[in-house]
Amino acid sequence: MPKKESQLEPLGSRGFFELCDSGLRMLGTANATGAIAAGAAFQAFAQNVELQRTVKLVAVVFLFGILAFAVAYMSLSTAKIQLENFITGSRERLEWHELFWIIKKEPNLYLRSSARHGRAAILLGGISTCCFFVGLGLVILMAIKL
Repeated sequence: MPKKESQLEPLGSRGFFELCDSGLRMLGTANATGAIAAGAAFQAFAQNVELQRTVKLVAVVFLFGILAFAVAYMSLSTAKIQLENFITGSRERLEWHELFWIIKKEPNLYLRSSARHGRAAILLGGISTCCFFVGLGLVILMAIKL
């Protein structure tokens, strides 16, 4: 039975980060699959010089998408860590925090850093998405040429 509107809860920061995490992993997988397929196509069309150029371009686009994914995933991970530092720094410190958690900055600096890294992850994820769709479009155009 679906929840009523009054029972629905927002995702919160953890839910949002998990959603972004899943989306980024899917983009990385899609671009990696495209790059592997481009490598296989490079071997398959070894005799066709015109298609070889297109296959090389497709491979470069997918590889750029993988690079954008990797930096986006690193930025998202950093945003999560910085948000955790903000939350921990905003609370009263316990004894184990002194042993294992080194908070060096003011909590608001961690929050700003988390927001900056989160925006970078979303931007780079968008670039990775564009690379995937451009690569896919090039593959479709290449298929039409056959």
